[in-house]
Amino acid sequence: MAQKLPDKDYEFIRELITEMVHDRCFCERGSREFVEVDSIRAEPLSFPDKIPVSEIYAAEVGVRFSGELQKFPVVIKLLPKAAEVTNALELFQNEELFYSKIVAKIGTPNFAKCYAADMGRYGDPAIVLENLKVQGYREVERKLDEEHLKVWIKALGMFHGKGLKLKSENPSEFREFHAKLLEATFNEENIRTDMPNGNDILKTAPFRGLKYLKSLPQPDLEFVEKIETRLGRNPYEITRDLATEVSEFSTLCHGGLSRKNLLFKYDEQGKPIDVRIIDWQTTRYCPPGIDLGPIIFTNLDADDRLSKVNRLLDVYFDAVEAELPTVSRKDLRRDVVSKLLFAYNVASFHVPNVDKDLITLEQFVEGVCSLGGEDADQELASILLDLKALGTFD
Repeated sequence: MAQKLPDKDYEFIRELITEMVHDRCFCERGSREFVEVDSIRAEPLSFPDKIPVSEIYAAEVGVRFSGELQKFPVVIKLLPKAAEVTNALELFQNEELFYSKIVAKIGTPNFAKCYAADMGRYGDPAIVLENLKVQGYREVERKLDEEHLKVWIKALGMFHGKGLKLKSENPSEFREFHAKLLEATFNEENIRTDMPNGNDILKTAPFRGLKYLKSLPQPDLEFVEKIETRLGRNPYEITRDLATEVSEFSTLCHGGLSRKNLLFKYDEQGKPIDVRIIDWQTTRYCPPGIDLGPIIFTNLDADDRLSKVNRLLDVYFDAVEAELPTVSRKDLRRDVVSKLLFAYNVASFHVPNVDKDLITLEQFVEGVCSLGGEDADQELASILLDLKALGTFD
């Protein structure tokens, strides 16, 4: 492989894989074959467009089953020794809990297969997953169209439905899962005040759409006042409150979905046929609209968006209902749309610069507060109007 690992990193990975083979982590359930390590090749992976919360390696593991060689392409996630993110431990622990406990109980086909996930058994915290990209799954570098979104939202509905079913049938076991999740998103460490205009991102971006609505020749002043009241002086607080409040339909959610957390597979005609949802560090117990809204409203353009949103929500409700037939579709819809202001606030951070090449955090802050000019303001205003039509502000 291309990059050479430092000796100490390779030594830990070698010991980790050797122990996993000894623990029969690569064996099918019930297998009694003699297993031994044949080979281990690994290289570090880097993701320039993501904040690093794990040290990530791609590896090819050769395992002999009674002498017959099989190769396993894997991704190894380790807790970083010098974290750039102050809450890296909480993020890593959430993902470890997701793969070691939650997937085992309510898993769907839409996650990477996990070979090992443990916070201490192997000396240091480690998560070892199948390498999805080797199997043909890939990230989409452009906005997702309705076809991609339907594949994603059906998978998400299946996951949410399984969680709601467990919550209904075995509430004590469900509570045991979500009680162990750590708050890794809405805490003081994530509010950046140590750079120029650091607070502007929280105070300025969500008001851009409102500013445009006020500038119209005949503004709907009643609606404008309602938005101002909902956003309050600090949109961060309403964003946090929406994501942390508990509702009848709160369930286990990804908590930080964007298209960068989705890997799609395609048929011979290039049509998306499957999706895998990755990067579960932000797993949280919250209303399902927190997972649904941001991807929908940061990918669909204003043209005919409302009808597309309704079609997508129907796909989602069908998937939830297939897992939990007793769910009230009407009440679930009301709960989902009532939380979509969260999606607007997230979109306000992304719409102005979604196609821009912003390298630093300072550039990102400047971008969400100013880039895109009136076109971005109008785009955000159109989201507010769609939310009004959906009933978010009723």
